[in-house]
Amino acid sequence: MGKRFFSSCPTAKAYFSQFRDLPVPEMKSSVQLKKHAQRVMNALNMLVENLRDGEKLKSVFQQVGKSHAVRHNVDPVYFKILAGVILEVLPEAFPQSFAAASTQRAWSKLMDVLHWQMHRVYAEVGWEPHKPPEH
Repeated sequence: MGKRFFSSCPTAKAYFSQFRDLPVPEMKSSVQLKKHAQRVMNALNMLVENLRDGEKLKSVFQQVGKSHAVRHNVDPVYFKILAGVILEVLPEAFPQSFAAASTQRAWSKLMDVLHWQMHRVYAEVGWEPHKPPEH
C-alpha cells in the first residue's frame, strides 16, 4: 500500500524524514514505512470495529487529525489520495472479501467519512496550508 501511495503521489514523501530520500522501488524494504502502514491499518480497523460507537469514532478522528495537522503539518488532500489507494489495494489483496458491490460501497463511504472528518478536525485546530518540510 505504501509503495503504491508514494508512487502515485511522490510529493507525500516530503512529510516522512525517515524515508523521504529513499527511491520508491526501495521503499518496500523500509521498516519505518511498514510501521506507518501498520498504524494506518490499525486506525482503519479501529474505525470498522467501532462503527456503532460515535464517541470512539470521534476520538480516533480527533487523534489522527490533530497529529497530522498540528504535529506533522500534512495537507488533508493526502487523506483523499491515500483513501483512493486503500480502495484499490484492499480488493486486490482480498478479492473474495471485496467481490460484493455492497462491500465496495461500504468501504468507499468509510473513506469519504474519513476524508470529511479530517477536514473537520483540521478546521477545528485552525490548520492552514504550508509548504511541506524541506530536506
